[in-house]
Amino acid sequence: MTDYNPFEELEQQLIRWQETLEALECTVAEDRPAANDVALADCFYDAVGEALGWLAEAINAIRGTAQTVALHGDARLAARKLAQAHERMNLLATHHLTQLASCDRITELAELGARRGRQWQRWADAVRRSLAAIPETQRAASTELAAAWQELLSVAAVPAPSLVLNSN
Repeated sequence: MTDYNPFEELEQQLIRWQETLEALECTVAEDRPAANDVALADCFYDAVGEALGWLAEAINAIRGTAQTVALHGDARLAARKLAQAHERMNLLATHHLTQLASCDRITELAELGARRGRQWQRWADAVRRSLAAIPETQRAASTELAAAWQELLSVAAVPAPSLVLNSN
């Protein structure tokens, strides 16, 4: 049995979130009907691409943090990396609510499907299903982010061993 490490678990949850966004990207780009003149589809594709970029930055920031803490006890460096990942996760959460899954976007998807016919309706439904999978991966990553901050605080609270020299 392996020891639980919140930094490694956070990285794994971020990767799961990335996989969920990649599935959405695939649905948006590859499952869309042949007509490529739909601005909403392009808007979704661009928004997913932006989200994937921020998520890659969060993953890169957190990668190796477990070793930084375990091997070197460098809480400051780990805190900077964790803060960078945290910032990107906040951007992603806001982006999801305002660009991908806002009420306006969901309404636009439904209207597009109704206006463009059966193929576009299937595409819009598939996009909505893919969007619905994101909050769960987002919550799991947020839970691990909190655990990583708690772990970092506990490491930072333990005083580093010091050498005491006797002049006797």
